Amino acid sequence: MPDFTVSPLSVVYQIKSNLQDRYDSGFPILKELLQHADDAGARRFRLDARYGWPKADNPLLRGPGLLVVNDGGFRQKDRNDILSFGVSGKATDHATIGKFGLGQKAAFHLCDAFIVHAFNENEQEPFSKVVNPFLNVDAAGNVTSRWEHLRDSDVDCLRRAVSDGFYTRGLVLWLPLRSDRLRPAPGLSFSTNRPSISGTVDELARTEELQTLLTILRHLEEIEIRRQDGSDSTPMTRCFVRMRERTERMEASDEQE
Repeated sequence: MPDFTVSPLSVVYQIKSNLQDRYDSGFPILKELLQHADDAGARRFRLDARYGWPKADNPLLRGPGLLVVNDGGFRQKDRNDILSFGVSGKATDHATIGKFGLGQKAAFHLCDAFIVHAFNENEQEPFSKVVNPFLNVDAAGNVTSRWEHLRDSDVDCLRRAVSDGFYTRGLVLWLPLRSDRLRPAPGLSFSTNRPSISGTVDELARTEELQTLLTILRHLEEIEIRRQDGSDSTPMTRCFVRMRERTERMEASDEQE
Protein backbone atom coordinates (compact mmCIF):
# COMPACT_ATOMS: atom_id res chain seq x y z
CA MET A 1 0.00 0.00 0.00
CA PRO A 2 1.60 3.34 -0.99
CA ASP A 3 2.23 6.00 1.62
CA PHE A 4 -0.15 8.91 1.67
CA THR A 5 1.38 12.28 0.84
CA VAL A 6 0.29 15.77 1.81
CA SER A 7 0.32 18.31 -1.00
CA PRO A 8 1.37 21.92 -0.35
CA LEU A 9 -2.08 23.08 -1.42
CA SER A 10 -3.80 20.81 1.12
CA VAL A 11 -1.73 22.43 3.90
CA VAL A 12 -2.80 25.85 2.64
CA TYR A 13 -6.46 24.78 2.71
CA GLN A 14 -6.10 23.40 6.23
CA ILE A 15 -4.58 26.63 7.51
CA LYS A 16 -7.31 28.60 5.78
CA SER A 17 -9.96 26.43 7.40
CA ASN A 18 -8.44 27.05 10.83
CA LEU A 19 -8.50 30.79 10.27
CA GLN A 20 -12.16 30.74 9.31
CA ASP A 21 -13.07 28.60 12.30
CA ARG A 22 -11.10 30.44 14.97
CA TYR A 23 -10.25 34.05 14.15
CA ASP A 24 -12.61 36.87 13.34
CA SER A 25 -10.70 39.77 14.91
CA GLY A 26 -7.20 40.85 15.81
CA PHE A 27 -7.22 40.52 19.59
CA PRO A 28 -7.43 36.69 19.71
CA ILE A 29 -4.31 36.67 17.52
CA LEU A 30 -2.45 38.75 20.09
CA LYS A 31 -3.69 36.48 22.89
CA GLU A 32 -2.29 33.42 21.13
CA LEU A 33 1.07 35.09 20.52
CA LEU A 34 1.20 36.07 24.19
CA GLN A 35 0.35 32.54 25.28
CA HIS A 36 3.15 31.06 23.22
CA ALA A 37 5.60 33.65 24.54
CA ASP A 38 4.56 32.74 28.07
CA ASP A 39 4.97 29.02 27.34
CA ALA A 40 8.54 29.79 26.25
CA GLY A 41 9.27 31.43 29.60
CA ALA A 42 9.31 35.00 28.28
CA ARG A 43 9.18 37.89 30.72
CA ARG A 44 8.85 40.67 28.15
CA PHE A 45 6.66 40.96 25.06
CA ARG A 46 6.64 43.84 22.61
CA LEU A 47 4.71 44.45 19.40
CA ASP A 48 5.64 47.28 17.05
CA ALA A 49 3.47 48.35 14.12
CA ARG A 50 6.01 49.54 11.54
CA TYR A 51 6.07 50.82 7.98
CA GLY A 52 8.86 48.44 7.02
CA TRP A 53 12.19 48.94 5.30
CA PRO A 54 11.65 50.00 1.65
CA LYS A 55 15.27 49.26 0.70
CA ALA A 56 15.33 45.75 2.18
CA ASP A 57 16.27 42.91 -0.13
CA ASN A 58 13.39 40.63 0.93
CA PRO A 59 9.98 41.88 -0.35
CA LEU A 60 8.29 40.85 2.91
CA LEU A 61 10.22 43.56 4.74
CA ARG A 62 9.52 46.46 2.40
CA GLY A 63 6.00 47.33 3.51
CA PRO A 64 3.93 47.73 6.70
CA GLY A 65 3.92 44.94 9.27
CA LEU A 66 4.05 43.93 12.90
CA LEU A 67 7.37 43.30 14.61
CA VAL A 68 6.69 40.92 17.50
CA VAL A 69 9.46 40.09 19.96
CA ASN A 70 9.71 38.27 23.28
CA ASP A 71 12.64 37.18 25.43
CA GLY A 72 11.61 33.55 25.76
CA GLY A 73 13.69 30.50 24.92
CA PHE A 74 13.89 28.90 21.47
CA ARG A 75 15.02 25.27 21.44
CA GLN A 76 16.21 22.95 18.70
CA LYS A 77 12.76 21.32 18.83
CA ASP A 78 11.20 24.71 18.08
CA ARG A 79 13.45 25.04 15.03
CA ASN A 80 12.23 21.70 13.75
CA ASP A 81 8.59 22.36 14.51
CA ILE A 82 8.48 25.73 12.80
CA LEU A 83 9.62 24.09 9.58
CA SER A 84 7.20 21.15 9.81
CA PHE A 85 4.00 21.54 7.83
CA GLY A 86 1.90 18.45 8.35
CA VAL A 87 -1.63 17.28 8.84
CA SER A 88 -2.49 16.46 12.41
CA GLY A 89 -3.16 12.87 13.44
CA LYS A 90 -6.41 14.17 14.90
CA ALA A 91 -8.24 14.38 11.62
CA THR A 92 -11.36 15.93 13.10
CA ASP A 93 -9.58 18.55 15.20
CA HIS A 94 -9.75 21.79 13.25
CA ALA A 95 -7.60 23.56 15.85
CA THR A 96 -4.45 21.65 14.95
CA ILE A 97 -2.06 21.67 12.02
CA GLY A 98 0.35 18.93 12.92
CA LYS A 99 3.62 20.29 14.27
CA PHE A 100 2.71 23.80 13.23
CA GLY A 101 2.99 25.61 16.56
CA LEU A 102 4.21 28.89 18.10
CA GLY A 103 1.05 30.79 17.16
CA GLN A 104 1.63 30.68 13.41
CA LYS A 105 -1.99 29.80 12.74
CA ALA A 106 -2.95 33.14 14.23
CA ALA A 107 -0.31 35.04 12.28
CA PHE A 108 -1.80 33.97 8.96
CA HIS A 109 -4.93 35.97 9.72
CA LEU A 110 -2.75 39.00 8.97
CA CYS A 111 -0.27 37.73 6.39
CA ASP A 112 0.45 34.92 3.93
CA ALA A 113 4.09 34.37 4.98
CA PHE A 114 6.27 35.72 7.75
CA ILE A 115 9.83 35.84 9.02
CA VAL A 116 11.20 34.22 12.17
CA HIS A 117 14.49 35.21 13.77
CA ALA A 118 15.66 33.73 17.08
CA PHE A 119 18.88 34.45 18.91
CA ASN A 120 20.47 33.40 22.17
CA GLU A 121 24.01 34.62 22.54
CA ASN A 122 24.76 32.21 25.37
CA GLU A 123 23.63 28.94 23.79
CA GLN A 124 23.34 28.65 20.01
CA GLU A 125 23.72 30.22 16.60
CA PRO A 126 20.98 32.60 15.49
CA PHE A 127 18.11 31.09 13.50
CA SER A 128 16.43 32.93 10.64
CA LYS A 129 13.72 31.55 8.37
CA VAL A 130 10.83 32.59 6.14
CA VAL A 131 7.70 30.58 6.98
CA ASN A 132 6.17 30.34 3.53
CA PRO A 133 3.32 27.82 3.06
CA PHE A 134 2.66 28.89 -0.54
CA LEU A 135 6.22 28.24 -1.73
CA ASN A 136 5.58 24.91 -3.48
CA VAL A 137 1.97 25.51 -4.45
CA ASP A 138 1.53 25.06 -8.18
CA ALA A 139 -0.32 28.22 -9.18
CA ALA A 140 0.02 30.60 -12.09
CA GLY A 141 1.98 33.69 -11.10
CA ASN A 142 3.23 32.30 -7.78
CA VAL A 143 5.94 34.76 -6.68
CA THR A 144 6.67 33.36 -3.24
CA SER A 145 10.07 31.99 -4.24
CA ARG A 146 11.16 35.64 -4.14
CA TRP A 147 10.25 35.73 -0.46
CA GLU A 148 12.45 32.82 0.55
CA HIS A 149 15.94 34.22 0.97
CA LEU A 150 17.10 36.42 3.84
CA ARG A 151 20.31 38.36 3.45
CA ASP A 152 22.37 39.43 6.44
CA SER A 153 21.19 42.98 5.75
CA ASP A 154 17.57 41.85 6.13
CA VAL A 155 18.26 40.23 9.47
CA ASP A 156 20.16 43.36 10.54
CA CYS A 157 16.98 45.39 9.97
CA LEU A 158 15.19 43.19 12.49
CA ARG A 159 18.01 43.11 15.02
CA ARG A 160 18.41 46.88 15.02
CA ALA A 161 14.67 47.30 15.51
CA VAL A 162 14.54 45.01 18.57
CA SER A 163 17.88 45.79 20.22
CA ASP A 164 16.31 48.06 22.82
CA GLY A 165 16.05 45.78 25.85
CA PHE A 166 16.48 42.49 23.95
CA TYR A 167 20.23 42.13 23.82
CA THR A 168 21.01 38.50 24.67
CA ARG A 169 17.92 36.45 23.85
CA GLY A 170 14.81 36.87 21.77
CA LEU A 171 12.29 35.38 19.39
CA VAL A 172 11.35 37.83 16.65
CA LEU A 173 8.43 37.54 14.23
CA TRP A 174 7.95 39.92 11.33
CA LEU A 175 4.34 39.72 10.14
CA PRO A 176 4.04 41.69 6.87
CA LEU A 177 0.47 42.95 6.68
CA ARG A 178 -1.43 41.44 3.77
CA SER A 179 -1.97 43.80 0.85
CA ASP A 180 -2.82 43.70 -2.85
CA ARG A 181 0.84 44.40 -3.57
CA LEU A 182 2.05 41.51 -1.43
CA ARG A 183 0.22 38.32 -2.30
CA PRO A 184 1.38 34.82 -3.28
CA ALA A 185 -0.33 34.80 -6.69
CA PRO A 186 -3.35 36.41 -8.37
CA GLY A 187 -6.44 35.27 -6.51
CA LEU A 188 -4.40 33.20 -4.04
CA SER A 189 -4.28 34.12 -0.36
CA PHE A 190 -5.33 32.92 3.07
CA SER A 191 -7.84 35.73 3.44
CA THR A 192 -9.34 38.81 1.83
CA ASN A 193 -8.51 40.68 5.02
CA ARG A 194 -6.29 43.73 4.32
CA PRO A 195 -5.22 44.97 7.76
CA SER A 196 -3.86 48.47 8.26
CA ILE A 197 -1.36 49.69 10.82
CA SER A 198 -3.79 52.08 12.49
CA GLY A 199 -6.71 49.66 12.53
CA THR A 200 -4.62 46.77 13.82
CA VAL A 201 -3.11 48.77 16.67
CA ASP A 202 -6.53 50.11 17.66
CA GLU A 203 -7.80 46.53 17.79
CA LEU A 204 -4.86 45.18 19.81
CA ALA A 205 -4.22 47.97 22.32
CA ARG A 206 -6.85 46.98 24.89
CA THR A 207 -5.20 47.95 28.13
CA GLU A 208 -7.79 46.56 30.56
CA GLU A 209 -8.06 43.21 28.78
CA LEU A 210 -4.27 42.89 28.61
CA GLN A 211 -4.02 43.66 32.32
CA THR A 212 -6.47 40.85 33.08
CA LEU A 213 -4.68 38.47 30.73
CA LEU A 214 -1.31 39.23 32.30
CA THR A 215 -2.50 38.10 35.73
CA ILE A 216 -3.31 34.58 34.51
CA LEU A 217 -0.10 34.01 32.53
CA ARG A 218 2.72 32.22 34.32
CA HIS A 219 5.84 34.11 33.25
CA LEU A 220 5.11 37.28 31.33
CA GLU A 221 5.54 40.44 33.34
CA GLU A 222 5.40 43.14 30.68
CA ILE A 223 3.42 43.77 27.47
CA GLU A 224 4.02 46.78 25.27
CA ILE A 225 2.36 47.78 22.00
CA ARG A 226 3.98 50.53 19.94
CA ARG A 227 3.35 52.22 16.60
CA GLN A 228 5.31 54.29 14.12
CA ASP A 229 3.58 57.51 13.10
CA GLY A 230 5.71 57.69 9.96
CA SER A 231 8.18 55.54 8.09
CA ASP A 232 11.20 57.29 9.62
CA SER A 233 9.82 57.87 13.11
CA THR A 234 10.64 56.07 16.34
CA PRO A 235 7.78 53.77 17.45
CA MET A 236 5.75 55.35 20.23
CA THR A 237 4.04 53.40 23.00
CA ARG A 238 0.27 53.04 22.58
CA CYS A 239 -0.33 50.50 25.35
CA PHE A 240 1.84 49.28 28.22
CA VAL A 241 0.96 46.90 31.05
CA ARG A 242 3.22 45.40 33.71
CA MET A 243 2.85 43.11 36.69
CA ARG A 244 3.69 45.13 39.79
CA GLU A 245 3.95 42.23 42.20
CA ARG A 246 3.73 38.48 41.81
CA THR A 247 1.12 38.34 44.58
CA GLU A 248 -1.31 39.97 42.14
CA ARG A 249 -0.81 37.09 39.73
CA MET A 250 -1.17 34.46 42.45
CA GLU A 251 -4.37 36.01 43.75
CA ALA A 252 -5.82 36.30 40.26
CA SER A 253 -4.88 32.71 39.48
CA ASP A 254 -6.56 31.51 42.66
CA GLU A 255 -9.74 33.31 41.69
CA GLN A 256 -9.72 31.59 38.29
CA GLU A 257 -9.53 28.23 39.99
